[in-house]
Amino acid sequence: MSHELVALMVANRVRYVEKHHGPVYSAVHRAAVICHAFSRPTDPAHRQALRAVADRGGWDPLLHATFCSGEQVAGSIIIPAHSEAAVTGRTLSWLGELPY
Repeated sequence: MSHELVALMVANRVRYVEKHHGPVYSAVHRAAVICHAFSRPTDPAHRQALRAVADRGGWDPLLHATFCSGEQVAGSIIIPAHSEAAVTGRTLSWLGELPY
């Protein structure tokens, strides 16, 4: 797994918890994520994840959808899944309905 993807997944977990839980729970969760990443200093992916969580300004350059000029849209969809073919198909079925 790429270092950028690990950092994105860690940042997204922090975002999710901050959105759906209170400030105390979110702060404890973020501290636990930072401690976990800090406990693996030799792993480059965890170092990048630590930088991403410790500095919110570092979230902007993480992997994200990009838009091209005109009507074309380029982007990325990242779905961490294991043996989820049926669920992934249903999840992405709406893509066929987009007007290209």
